[in-house]
Amino acid sequence: MKRLLPVVWPLVAMVVATLAILYLAPATAQEKTRVGLVNRVQAEAEVKSRGNSIRAVIGTPVHLDDEIRTGPGARLEVTLKDNTKLTLGENAHLVVDTFVYDPDQDKAEFSSFIKGAFRFISGRIASAKVKTVEVRTPAATMGIRGTDFWGGPIDGSVGIFLLDGEIVVRTEGGEVVLDRAGLGTMITAATEPPSAPVTWAQEKVDRAVATVTFQ
Repeated sequence: MKRLLPVVWPLVAMVVATLAILYLAPATAQEKTRVGLVNRVQAEAEVKSRGNSIRAVIGTPVHLDDEIRTGPGARLEVTLKDNTKLTLGENAHLVVDTFVYDPDQDKAEFSSFIKGAFRFISGRIASAKVKTVEVRTPAATMGIRGTDFWGGPIDGSVGIFLLDGEIVVRTEGGEVVLDRAGLGTMITAATEPPSAPVTWAQEKVDRAVATVTFQ
């Protein structure tokens, strides 16, 4: 029996270590894809993750490739790990498909698809020296350089309005730069260039912001 112990104990240790790895692997993999959480919600909204849909409430985790949908009259705000905030209006759809924030390497990468009215306020990713940050919509793509901006349906078309910072608005037909707070552009189709930047009237700004304002 004594001669078996030196052989048995290494085998036992190996089995225990393997079981520990198998037990912890799913949680670790899930944690690696977690990018933020829902921190505000009004009316009905849901998060579809790994094929399962759950009602969105304060504290609901958001992972890469999760689908977030809001219903009629809804508002929802997601805060990412770097403190970037994404606010959705009613009947909107959001998917975060890329999120990398590495302060040690001073590097950031973010991309998402949004349909419907939204507001984007960049967090610490904006200060990274090496960064690729963009928001895609059915009509256009916004390249972000440290920014607070609104986008969504307005006046029978799609508008993009800059509240702070700078963004490049691109479509298949061309691009414009919004580099001063108060400037906006309109997009009639994905194949057409954005309109020349103009200062939006306060009445139009108020209507735009109201689509993502919590009651």
